[in-house]
Amino acid sequence: MQPTQKTRKRILWLSDWANSGFGVVAKNLVHQIMQHTDDIEILVLGINFYEKEPLQLYNGRVTVMDCRRTSDGSSFDEFGRYVMIDMLMNYPEPFDMLFMLHDVGTIVLPLLSLIACRKKKLELNQKNFKTMCYVPIDCGHIPAQYFENFGFFDRIVTMNEFSKKVITKTNKSLFKKTSVVPHGVNSDDFFPIPPEEIAAFRKEYF
Repeated sequence: MQPTQKTRKRILWLSDWANSGFGVVAKNLVHQIMQHTDDIEILVLGINFYEKEPLQLYNGRVTVMDCRRTSDGSSFDEFGRYVMIDMLMNYPEPFDMLFMLHDVGTIVLPLLSLIACRKKKLELNQKNFKTMCYVPIDCGHIPAQYFENFGFFDRIVTMNEFSKKVITKTNKSLFKKTSVVPHGVNSDDFFPIPPEEIAAFRKEYF
């Protein structure tokens, strides 16, 4: 029996949804999730998605919407932060998970206290939601304070072992809850290169 709309897990998803680096990663992740399970629905707050009408994908299990302005029109933000908080606070049906994929400093950190406040209120009398953050790290010099409060997340995901080392170096308590999922989640196009091919490339070009 196929899962019904009421029995599916519901994810509120904040990420880019354009032909950008973040957007391609997000679309690949959503595609892989939809290929491997029938019991999840995703509402994507699409940064840089400017269509007037929501986009329905995967037989309606994924909805992508413009997230720049809150439903009452009172707040505007190119990165969807106000809409995300509005959804967590006021959406009639509770979400099972909040998933965020974006830059740590400009997008994720400013929202942590607000998300934590929402979770605290829900703990009193309602179903609560899990939190997951996919954090790309491409340099080794990240301010330590960036990850001081990342223990708030139930799961942290990053793109490679180097990124995980950077995160856990600044906050060792995050080691067990940090997982590595490569950006190339589309295994038809992205896959590990055999060591002998790497060696041959280095010999030829370097």
